[in-house]
Amino acid sequence: MRFFLIGAILAGIFFFKQIFLGEVWYCCDNLLINIPARVFQTEELRKGTIPLDNPYIFSGTPFLADINLAALYPGNILFFLFRNPFRALTASIIFHFFIAFVGMYVLTRNFVSAIVYTFSGTMVTYTNNLPMLQVASLLPWVFWAWRHHLALFVVISALQIIAGHVQFTYYTWTLLLAWWITFRPKRVWVRAGALLLVAAISAVQLVPFFLFARESTRVAFGYEYAVFDSLNPLAIIRLLVPWNVGILNQGTAGAMGGSVYGYGGVLP
Repeated sequence: MRFFLIGAILAGIFFFKQIFLGEVWYCCDNLLINIPARVFQTEELRKGTIPLDNPYIFSGTPFLADINLAALYPGNILFFLFRNPFRALTASIIFHFFIAFVGMYVLTRNFVSAIVYTFSGTMVTYTNNLPMLQVASLLPWVFWAWRHHLALFVVISALQIIAGHVQFTYYTWTLLLAWWITFRPKRVWVRAGALLLVAAISAVQLVPFFLFARESTRVAFGYEYAVFDSLNPLAIIRLLVPWNVGILNQGTAGAMGGSVYGYGGVLP
């Protein structure tokens, strides 16, 4: 259980200001989308109403169908436990860092790997968008369960789907299948059945999401929009020499919006 204690200590040090000095994350999608969604959902459920739609945006818009809102994610219970939604957000962010740390250690049995993954610039950036963080924190658990416990894989993967940001779930599955094929796939039909079970369990979220997505104005924009501001393959050099490919806030960086839009090239 030593890694639980180490994870808790590291989180306490890294998030000292948020835990002990009352600072909160007050930025970006958390402020504009996620906190309002959680406040709306919490208020509706306390009134005994299941919020399938949100009447406060446009002339009404689907709520459950918007997968990015993660309406079915169990972690939302923190917004019931904390009356202050910003404190609930703080608790949720720290909790998911802890999940990521323990998950990466369980997967690799290596503290360095767990620390590097959990406190990477990528994970810290995702504190600005809770659904992204929720999905990313479950990635090592998906890989561990795929190797060691298919029943848990079904549960964890379904949980990752309803955790919100579908783009990173897609990346997780792409990486997982590529990794599996590379290292001589075994029990193919059993694992295929596990994937089908994941889709079946998460259908309560996926089916409304697909129907909702068909109505999006972005559908008509096509491939050009999908790869707008996509990560330039040359910018991959940033992984090796990050100090020599431009400065983001001066508009000279090689990958201005890659983490937002993804890479629409051969890897995905």
